[in-house]
Amino acid sequence: EDRPMSQFERALNELGVEVIHANSPQAKGRVERLFCTLQDRLVKEMRLRGIASKDEANIFLKSFLQAFNKKFRVSAASGADMHTPLPRGLDLDDYLCIKTNRVVKNDNTVSLNGKLFQIEEPINATHVEFQERLLIKTAGRSLRYTGIKQAPKPAKKVKPRMRREDAPQKSTHPWIKLGIKPKKNWRPYAY
Repeated sequence: EDRPMSQFERALNELGVEVIHANSPQAKGRVERLFCTLQDRLVKEMRLRGIASKDEANIFLKSFLQAFNKKFRVSAASGADMHTPLPRGLDLDDYLCIKTNRVVKNDNTVSLNGKLFQIEEPINATHVEFQERLLIKTAGRSLRYTGIKQAPKPAKKVKPRMRREDAPQKSTHPWIKLGIKPKKNWRPYAY
C-alpha cells in the first residue's frame, strides 16, 4: 500500500523507526480507558474537592496522577534500558520538523503558505526542502534567504541592434553582382 505519510511517520521513517499502528479498538483500549477516566473520574474528583481554579487543578493533578499510576502501573518484563544512544553528528532538528518540498522558480524564489522567499545564493537545484524551523535546504546544505513581499520583476531582455558592419553579406546582393565593392568596414544589409 502506497499511502502518504504523516510528518510524524516521515520523521520516524528517516530515523529508521518502524511505526506500528493500532488499527483496532482493542489495541487502543488502554489509552481510551485512560482518557475516559480522565474525562469522567478526574472531573468528579475535582468537583468533590471543591477545586475551581486552574492553579488548584494543577496541584491536585500531580497527586491524582501519582495515585492513578501506583494503582494501574504494570512493571516491564525486563528492567533493561532498551533506548538506543543517539549517533554522533545526528541533528534531531533535521528530522523532527515539518518538511515540504518546493520548486525553485527561475528568479531563485520559492513560495510556501502564500509567502515568497528569495534565495540569496546561487544554487544548481530545481527543488528545495523547506524545514518549518525556518531552514531551506538542498543536498543537505542550508541556504541563506529572506522573506519578500512579491516576486522580482524579470529583467527586460534588450535585443541588440545590428550594426551595418555586422550585417551578414550575401553573395546574391545586387551590389556584389555588379562588382561594386563596399567602403572599408561597411557591409550592406542582407535581403
